[in-house]
Amino acid sequence: MIRDFTDNDFDRVFEIIEESFPRDEHGTYEEHKKLLADPNYKIYILEDDETGVIKGFMSVWDLGDKAHIDHFAIAFARQRRLEQKRKTPLMGFFRYYLPFR
Repeated sequence: MIRDFTDNDFDRVFEIIEESFPRDEHGTYEEHKKLLADPNYKIYILEDDETGVIKGFMSVWDLGDKAHIDHFAIAFARQRRLEQKRKTPLMGFFRYYLPFR
């Protein structure tokens, strides 16, 4: 299931950021936390339907008539399983949800 971000998701999202990106490609915990105050910054959560575990996320800047994907990541363990199976394209998780016009 894809759902909107809540403040309770932040620590897990930041863990996935740290697992998925080199240190020089993402900011600090505090820098990311500050982004949440900007109404144009959105995070969408990919959550397991049965367990409620966060499997991935996409952070997006809403630029009005455009959107900029800032980060897109799948939790490392989940990513490895998908790579082994090669059944589900990662971008397919989000193709139907982006609400930008």
